Amino acid sequence: MPQKVYGFFDCKEPQEKIQDELNFISDDFQVPQSAGWSLNKVSELRPSPTLLNFLRQTTVSPQHSAESDRRLKPAKLIELEYVLEFPNLINDEKYTKDLVGDILLQLYQSDLYIRGDPYIGAVVSENDGKFALKN
Repeated sequence: MPQKVYGFFDCKEPQEKIQDELNFISDDFQVPQSAGWSLNKVSELRPSPTLLNFLRQTTVSPQHSAESDRRLKPAKLIELEYVLEFPNLINDEKYTKDLVGDILLQLYQSDLYIRGDPYIGAVVSENDGKFALKN
């Protein structure tokens, strides 16, 4: 079972605005911030050497909409702006990874993003010091 699940993503908005939206979204999912999740800038993470290596080596591809002319290039996880850190609340790896993925999807569908803009992000789980992207 994972000890923690991370949601890495890019967003142009300031952290305070994203935090407000995440508070609203997490209430919809009935996981208030008191459950232990946090939003941070990737640059402020204090990762273990193993996580740091994973972030430097793992590339994620953006999802593009047919509605947008804007194209993003693939990026290393370490290059993304924000990370949502989420504890494994109920010892169910699939549930926790799906929950973080659903929260990131809701965030992308919020007013913080322009409709049709490309999105880049990924869900990563930590299990006994090993890291894996969500399938």
